[in-house]
Amino acid sequence: MEWLLFALVVVPILIALIVARAPSDHAAARLTLFAALAELGLSAIAAAEVVYDGALTHEGEQFLGWSWHLDGLALMFVPLSAIATLLVVVQKERESRSYYATVLGLEAATMAMFCSLDLGVIWLAFVAQGLLGYALLRLPGEQGADAERRDAARHFLQIVAISAALLLGAVAWLGARTSADLGALRLDLPNLVALQLDDETQRILFAVMICALGLRVPIFPFHGWLPKVLAHSPTVVTAVFLLGIKSCAFVMLRFVWPICAGAAEAHWTFLAWLGAIGTIYAGLVALVQEDVRLWLGYSAVSQMGIILLAMSAHNDDAIGGALLQLGSHGLSTAGLAFLSASISTRTKTMLLTRMPALARAMPKLSVMFLLIALGSLSMPGTSGFNGEHLILLGALERHWMVAAAAGLGSLMTAAYLIIYYQRAFFVAGESAGRTFSDLDRKEWLVCGTIVTIVFALGLLSSPLLSAMHHAVRGAFSGVAMLAPSPDVSVTKGAPR
Repeated sequence: MEWLLFALVVVPILIALIVARAPSDHAAARLTLFAALAELGLSAIAAAEVVYDGALTHEGEQFLGWSWHLDGLALMFVPLSAIATLLVVVQKERESRSYYATVLGLEAATMAMFCSLDLGVIWLAFVAQGLLGYALLRLPGEQGADAERRDAARHFLQIVAISAALLLGAVAWLGARTSADLGALRLDLPNLVALQLDDETQRILFAVMICALGLRVPIFPFHGWLPKVLAHSPTVVTAVFLLGIKSCAFVMLRFVWPICAGAAEAHWTFLAWLGAIGTIYAGLVALVQEDVRLWLGYSAVSQMGIILLAMSAHNDDAIGGALLQLGSHGLSTAGLAFLSASISTRTKTMLLTRMPALARAMPKLSVMFLLIALGSLSMPGTSGFNGEHLILLGALERHWMVAAAAGLGSLMTAAYLIIYYQRAFFVAGESAGRTFSDLDRKEWLVCGTIVTIVFALGLLSSPLLSAMHHAVRGAFSGVAMLAPSPDVSVTKGAPR
């Protein structure tokens, strides 16, 4: 079934090429909608195969010379990426052909990062994702001067170039090493793990790959570009952008931790401090933001701090929780970005001080915003609760200070979400007294879909947790970084 994973990458590319030459923007929109629906169908088939069989392919199996694999680690991300693309297409109408082609290209690159075990393919997708993100940033935004948008896009392009160069250096070195040891260039994960690198080499390679991927995730202290870029990007594009960077964090867990297991274990304290500082610092900055997009950017940095804390714990519960939290926060952030776009369209502003009391002006939108925000708050019954629960369990197994830092990060998340919601929806600003339309049918569809997924992943999560737990144990079974821990992912109190 390797062809199915290959199709998840190739189908949007082929249709993007057709869309770019479509006779009209309307025809391009129709073709893109068809591609998004087809991709959703393929991803659903692939995910169902993983739930029932444990994995879609065996590690090391190749199709057309590349290694493809889908297991519980990526189970949640593939259908969520397809759903997010579909919602972006539904939400944005009357866009240009180049916009739709770029969105499909981004979907293909993101799918490749989740479905490929070949580090060469990962690098190509990593670069393509960055360049296509740059193209989206060049699109007109809801506000801000063209010069500011161009400056933000140039800044992002510099980040893409530096991170791609660093990752290329690591890929080239690993390729040379496999050629010397195996007699052939092999960049698939099983062969890379089998290299058995010495400690010094692991430390250098670990530092290079963490810097390359950390620039794009981004983790503290590489986060400076994200708020600036988001402040000048179209708001719906923000949702695509924040979902895309989650794939870079996934690559950290899929490739960097197994290849450089000794270095990850040796430097867990440094990673924990980095995560703790990042989540607290970004949370404090998010508390005082007036611009919704800056608030979303710093909240993403704060959440990545919590996920880095989970990675530093080096056990199966924490890693499973990190994966769940990546998907959950990406979904919730996308939903909040969609609703922020709806608010901006009506009020013509993204600043809290200029908004009316939205709970009175748009009560239905206010309720939807709260329901989606509950996922980021990790409330019981939502998608975020399972991930937060496992992160705290895994962190506590490593050290009580790691658990305390993760708990403090969760408190920071609750603080900036609740304070923002109170200021935006219950404090009247300069637009007080004006009347605004509430959610339309298209917005109901988008928000209803996201709310349904947020609560479905929280209340009906047993198959996902089982597949993810099995995949985590299998993927890292030969890696010393995983300390033994009880099978708590399903049985130790995590909600089903």
